[in-house]
Amino acid sequence: MRRQDFAIRPDSLAVIGLGAIGGSIAWRATRAGIPRVVGWTRERSDAIEALKRGALTELAETPERTARGAALVVLAVPPGATLDLLGRLRPWLASGAIVSDVASVKREVVARACRAGLADRFAGAHPLAGTHATGFGAARPDMFEGATCYVCPTGTAGGSQAAHGVAGFWREVMGAEPVLIEAATHDEQLAWTSHLPQA
Repeated sequence: MRRQDFAIRPDSLAVIGLGAIGGSIAWRATRAGIPRVVGWTRERSDAIEALKRGALTELAETPERTARGAALVVLAVPPGATLDLLGRLRPWLASGAIVSDVASVKREVVARACRAGLADRFAGAHPLAGTHATGFGAARPDMFEGATCYVCPTGTAGGSQAAHGVAGFWREVMGAEPVLIEAATHDEQLAWTSHLPQA
């Protein structure tokens, strides 16, 4: 098997943030047969709705407890909260766990992961899918089908393996088309093609 074909199908997934993107990740994962999908969100109504619709197997009371024991942890919260969580989660992570995120900016996120000691177990992701609507009510289990998902490695050998694992997760579980890209290149490209037009 070529290294770029490496795929991850975790036996447990933690999704921190259950809005349109995070809720869709959790929902797709449960439908794909991931046995344990744990979620957390500040919005209690989103948490209850996600559980009712079968997008989760369990709810956690805090982000830290969500991450505990999961093979893959996905931060699906705004960039500022992502940076904060990257600085706090390391003691709660299982041995060998991989961490990712879905923020639309990657350079500072990847840098923060490295500063937090997660360089060998982090890869940033940015799925080009979603909606202007927010909350779990905007989530769909098929949201990422055929969508491009950028995956940004940290630059270390372990980080490269983590990036291939995250790319495999997006391809094999989410049904997306992952593209490996450096964080700085991603941000420059998205600044011209997405952020500037939106502004």
